[in-house]
Amino acid sequence: MNRIFALFYISTFISCNTKNENEQSQKDTFAKKNKSEIVSQKEDDRNEFDTLTNLTSSLKNEFKSFEIKNTKDTIKADLNGDKISDLAFFTNNNDKSLIFILDGKSKRKIKFEKYTSSGEMEDDFSWVDYWGTTEDKKTFEILIIDSEIAGDTITKLDNKSIFLRKDEVGGGVITYKNNRYIWIHQSD
Repeated sequence: MNRIFALFYISTFISCNTKNENEQSQKDTFAKKNKSEIVSQKEDDRNEFDTLTNLTSSLKNEFKSFEIKNTKDTIKADLNGDKISDLAFFTNNNDKSLIFILDGKSKRKIKFEKYTSSGEMEDDFSWVDYWGTTEDKKTFEILIIDSEIAGDTITKLDNKSIFLRKDEVGGGVITYKNNRYIWIHQSD
């Protein structure tokens, strides 16, 4: 009988010990997985921080006052000077990214289109990596004549304006002048 009790005790001890080892192994695996996810999240946060830092330092050369937005974000600002906030947002339509501005006062939705250097209307903004707003009262404009760069000039901004950028390329500014939204070209 003592032998049976001893065998039962030993097998129970071994079973409990194995169970504890399995639980510890699962805890270690879980901890390693969480640590890996945390490290990955920190790397993503660091990359996003580095990108934002690079964007900010790049834009500091172009604007005195600005706020960066993701293209998925809606811009809410008084863009036309009527003291009522307007909304600007991207929508996707047949592989195109379009920009719409919703007038806060009239609730009229305006599809923004810009003239290309060849004088054609363009409405596809799928090239934009990020956008934002500036409260600057002036900005630079690259002048293009007959598809050639003819120089640059300083253009007055009457209201808060929207800038659009493609990384390492440039972009432009959408501003309200003479009762309509216009494009100020800012890339080569």
